[in-house]
Amino acid sequence: MRHEKIKELLPLYIDNSLNKEEYTIMEKHLEECEECRAELAEYQENYNQLTNLKNIAPPEDLLPSIMNKINKKDKKENKQDSIVNRLKKYFFTPLRVPAGLVSTIAIIAVIALTFVLNNPGNNIDQQNYFNPSDSNGYGGIYRQSSPEIATQEIKMDKNLAAAPDNKISTEQRKIIKTARLNLEIDDIQVAHQYIVELSRQYNTYIADSREWTDANDRRFSWYQLRVPADNFDPTLEKLSSEDFASVNYQSISTNDVTEEYIDIDIRLENYLAQQKRYQQLLDKASTVEEILNIEKELNRVRIEIERLKGRMKYLDNQVDLSTIEVEFEEVKNLPTDWGIFKALQNALHRMTNSFYNMIASIGAALPYLLIGLLAYYLYKKKRQ
Repeated sequence: MRHEKIKELLPLYIDNSLNKEEYTIMEKHLEECEECRAELAEYQENYNQLTNLKNIAPPEDLLPSIMNKINKKDKKENKQDSIVNRLKKYFFTPLRVPAGLVSTIAIIAVIALTFVLNNPGNNIDQQNYFNPSDSNGYGGIYRQSSPEIATQEIKMDKNLAAAPDNKISTEQRKIIKTARLNLEIDDIQVAHQYIVELSRQYNTYIADSREWTDANDRRFSWYQLRVPADNFDPTLEKLSSEDFASVNYQSISTNDVTEEYIDIDIRLENYLAQQKRYQQLLDKASTVEEILNIEKELNRVRIEIERLKGRMKYLDNQVDLSTIEVEFEEVKNLPTDWGIFKALQNALHRMTNSFYNMIASIGAALPYLLIGLLAYYLYKKKRQ
């Protein structure tokens, strides 16, 4: 048995708590080890002092004092628990609502929502027009590199930013043109044929189109045309000609993105110069850590280059191809000889459509209503 283990067993040796084998080993070790004998003597002295101490009787008021504190704590916990239980009963008391009332309210809500969604006046799609001036197509240059590399980048940025702009003159301004028209025409089908013929004549293409009918059976159509910038004015003039259609609304807007384009061009040159510099530093790198850091920065620069090129390509596309959005409304002369019979016929027609829509709405809501009733039944059964 090791010396450290013997020292741990010394208190048990004094208490006579060792088995015969351990006791024999301890005796033999104590004969040979002076350190353990000294420590044993110290343990023995402490043991003798503790065994000779007299029993001290506790104060007479100790037990009542402890019991009083325990009772006060129990009362406080019971009081808190009662407040919590009262709050739970107040806020979480289940409302007893008849299942029939819940079902009726649910059906009415679904029908009302369906009528709102199926209102023919809401069938015209809303368009979200993109404004290039609001786009954050480019941002600041973010750097996270070693001090030496960062110093070289900053110097290079200042030199490039200070370079005079001689690429885009005033005659080469980047302007995005957009026009929107609302025209009234006798026949929607004629409008479609006219748009197709106009596309062939001025080398335009139809980017998007829609057709719909309102509650009064008036037909509408909408087209988005992408027109070469040189053909923008002739196309617009053809569309707004009084011989073809009556113009209800017309607006023309321009967005000058020259400044943004120049800024992107400068940033692109800057990043291309940084890319070249990082490639040179990569060839000179000698440690793995330097290679990884430079490759990380090089990858960041390449991502920015691709992003800026994509933004420039988008601006070029918007400048080269202007946008014309034209909406056609079919003229429909409402009859003047309505009379009582015509009014009743129209009312019956509307009532039939409303009844049909109501039946369709109830059928659409029926699965959800059954699920709600089943959930309510299971809840009531669980409470019982």
